[in-house]
Amino acid sequence: MNNNEKNQTFSGKMHLCFKDQRKYLFQITPKEGFEEKAKRVTTIGKIIVNWQTKISSSKKIHTTNVPIKMPVRPEIEITIDKIPEDVILEQVFEVECRILNRTNDKLPVRLSYQYEKMKGILINGLSGVDLGEIEPFKPEIITIKMFPIFPGIQEIKGIVITNLINKQNFTIISPIKLVVKKN
Repeated sequence: MNNNEKNQTFSGKMHLCFKDQRKYLFQITPKEGFEEKAKRVTTIGKIIVNWQTKISSSKKIHTTNVPIKMPVRPEIEITIDKIPEDVILEQVFEVECRILNRTNDKLPVRLSYQYEKMKGILINGLSGVDLGEIEPFKPEIITIKMFPIFPGIQEIKGIVITNLINKQNFTIISPIKLVVKKN
């Protein structure tokens, strides 16, 4: 085999003896422009394996449709995108939250806070504010003012977006930890 053939996955003829095995791992990625559609696909089709025996007879195996197990994603996804580098005790700071509607319909939503989950950082603003309708798959950026009341490592959590159609609540995917410094 030359160097070009060594770098290829399927190069030239390969001989396997009786009871030999060969395993391959594939990573399948969608074509450019089809990323969002690919997230809703439940199968990737069939796998067909062709081979030829020593006596030159051809063989073929077809699989049934190969299912994809996608992680369950919420209808509405909330993430914190921007936090300041320095957070000073008892000084208001702002964070940017990204809200993403993963449905195919516009959704009317409300922003509220679960104060019982907020220990060292409080929200500086009103709870229960209607944000209007969120477009499908178009991120909406909102700014939230926060007020740290304890120094040290604190978590930003307790931010809730409510779908006003079915009254379902969604919270931050993963709380953000930050260090609150004394002035």
